[in-house]
Amino acid sequence: MSRPLKRSALRHALSALLIQLVSWHRGQEDFAELPPAFRDFRRLVERRFADWHDVSDYAAALGWSPRTLARASRLARGVTPKKVIDERLLLEARRLLVQTDLPVHSIGDRIGFDDPSNFTAWFRRQAGHTPSEFRAAHGHTSGADR
Repeated sequence: MSRPLKRSALRHALSALLIQLVSWHRGQEDFAELPPAFRDFRRLVERRFADWHDVSDYAAALGWSPRTLARASRLARGVTPKKVIDERLLLEARRLLVQTDLPVHSIGDRIGFDDPSNFTAWFRRQAGHTPSEFRAAHGHTSGADR
């Protein structure tokens, strides 16, 4: 198999895996059994994750206190609301890195990071490597990253 074809196949396999993981994750959450504050929070995160990175923005929009969201998140998922937001951002960043040729700085901009260095530092903290390293490791290379 040629190198470009192998990269393309790996990229599509990773995309399929990410889609399956998201579907599986959503299927694990029986929304009827989750605290109402967490259900509302998750729905709003899906709509606003690229715009809002702070728990206080979600709390204000929903009419819940940040402490209420923290309790609901701990009860529902065992994590903080900030972790829920960061997980969603990371999933979208990874999806864009694998499925598009967008430069890393454009991906950061799309998910709400005004400064490319802030996006790269955040991604490294969350994923353990830079966005470019992630892209290269998953079979997608582009001159736009260099």
